[in-house]
Amino acid sequence: MKKFLVLFATIFVALLFSTQTIFAVNNISKIDIEQLGDTYLAYTGYRKYWRVTFNHTDYIKGNAYLDENKQVPAKKVTFTVELDGLFPDHDIYPVNKTVITTDENGHFNSIINVGQGAGLQEYSVYRIVHRYDLINIAFKNNDGTLIEARNSTVDYNVVKKVYRLAYRYRN
Repeated sequence: MKKFLVLFATIFVALLFSTQTIFAVNNISKIDIEQLGDTYLAYTGYRKYWRVTFNHTDYIKGNAYLDENKQVPAKKVTFTVELDGLFPDHDIYPVNKTVITTDENGHFNSIINVGQGAGLQEYSVYRIVHRYDLINIAFKNNDGTLIEARNSTVDYNVVKKVYRLAYRYRN
């Protein structure tokens, strides 16, 4: 009887660990962004942000990792990028979402939905006026948990906001 109980307990523990592995959620822990939009600049002269442009094809590319130390690439995992809508009132102007899937090496390269810009802020360069919005960007796992995203090519700042260029004109 004792051998039977030991055998039963061993099989039970083995099944428990295998089902946890099978049904484990592959949540991304870190994202390194190589490119987001068309350029990385500082309109205001203080802090740099990635610039995305309304009515233009913008790409996001980088690498996703399952661990904090960025040793384990997130293979074939999906996550969502969310950008603010036209105005902060999300009931009228919803958040713009893009679902992205990584490849076998944890790399992603996708077109991103940036939505329409209002151009509430202004910056002039020579005789050209840029109308833009400084909007929030969030990276989320499928269960809704936030993912930390950092620049990997220019500096190592956390990416929480982007410039959304609405339009520009000659002054």
